[in-house]
Amino acid sequence: MLRIVLAVLVLLLVSTGCQRPAPPEPTSGRTDTLRYATTFRLNEAEGYQTLDINGLRFALVDSSATARSGDAVVVRVPVRRIVTLSTTHLGFLARLGAADRVVGVVGAPWVYAPSVRERIASGQIVDVGVTGTPSAEAIAALRPDVVFASAGDGDPAVEALRRLGIPVVPMAEHQEAHPLGRAEWIKAFGAFVGAADTAHAVFDTVAARYERLAQTAQTASQKPTVLLGSPYRGTWFMPGGRTFAARQLADAGTAYLWAADTSRANLPLSLETVLARAQHADLWLAPGAWGSLADGTAQEPRLALFDALGRGAVYNYDARMSPGGGFDVFETGVVQPDAVLADLIAVAHPALLPNHRLVYFRRLPAR
Repeated sequence: MLRIVLAVLVLLLVSTGCQRPAPPEPTSGRTDTLRYATTFRLNEAEGYQTLDINGLRFALVDSSATARSGDAVVVRVPVRRIVTLSTTHLGFLARLGAADRVVGVVGAPWVYAPSVRERIASGQIVDVGVTGTPSAEAIAALRPDVVFASAGDGDPAVEALRRLGIPVVPMAEHQEAHPLGRAEWIKAFGAFVGAADTAHAVFDTVAARYERLAQTAQTASQKPTVLLGSPYRGTWFMPGGRTFAARQLADAGTAYLWAADTSRANLPLSLETVLARAQHADLWLAPGAWGSLADGTAQEPRLALFDALGRGAVYNYDARMSPGGGFDVFETGVVQPDAVLADLIAVAHPALLPNHRLVYFRRLPAR
C-alpha cells in the first residue's frame, strides 16, 4: 500500500500553565548558512544554539549548562532517547550514526532499516501507534529526551506530551520544495545528536554529487515526457509544478507534463484529464502500490490506454521495500536525493549513466 510515512503535526509554543526552562535570548552569535533549506534556521550563541522552525524556537542546551525561564523550548543535547513520529527521520539519524538512540517509532511495520527492525523485534524500540494517532501514554512511558514530529497537523497526543514537559519538535523537511532542501535538514538533526560536523560533511558530499548529476542530465539532447502516480479512489493526485518531485524530474533532464503548473501541492485530477495530457508520455514513474503492470490494469482497466504501460515503460520505487510495505526511498532516499536522481537519470537517459544500477526504482514486470 502506497504510503509516505509522515506524521503531520502542528506544534504550538508552550501551553498555559506549563513552565519550560530556557536560556536568555542570544545577544551575539552567527546564523548557520543554509544552501537550500528554507523552513529552519540554526543560530549559534554562547553556550547553546537556537533552532527556528517555521517561527517556533527551540534552545539546544548542553546537558551540563544552566538554563533560565523564558519562552524558548529547551532541549538538552546531545539527546540520548528519541521518539520519532515519521520513519523519514530514521534515515537522517542512521546517516548520523544515531539510530541506536531511537526508543519509539510510529508505524513499526513500515520501517525499512533492517537494524531498526531488529531492535523493534527485540523490544528495544516500542511501536507507539500509527501515523497521525500516536499514543501519548506510550511515548511518555519511554522518557524521551525529544520527540521528533512532522510539522503541519494538530494531534491531541502532541499537546498532551507538551503539557507533560516533553520537548516535541516539528521537523518540517517535507515542506521543502527542493530535494537538497530536504536533505539539508540533516544539519538540524545533527545539532540534536551532537554530530554537527558529520551532518555538514554528509550534506556537502550529497549536494556536490546531486549538482554534478543535474549538470550531466542537462546535456541530454532530448527530454522524455513523464507521467507520475496513479488514480486513488477515482482521483489522480498529480504533484504540482513547484513541488520537490517536479524539481527533481527537471534536474533529471525530463519533461514533466505538469511542470508548467505553479502549485506546490498535489492536484486532484480525473483520469480523463490525465489521459488527455499524458496518454503518449514516454515514461510512467511511481504508480504507487503496483507490483506489476497487471496490477495497474486490474485497478483500473482504462489505464491500458496509456502508451507507457503498453510499452512497459513503467518504473516504481519499490526496489527496496520492508516486509510490512515500507519504502526505503522515504527513509534513506530523503537523506540522499543524489541516489534518487541517479536512478531517474539512468531511467530517462541510460546512455548518460551506463554503469548505474538502480537503487530505489525498478522496471515493473508484466505480471
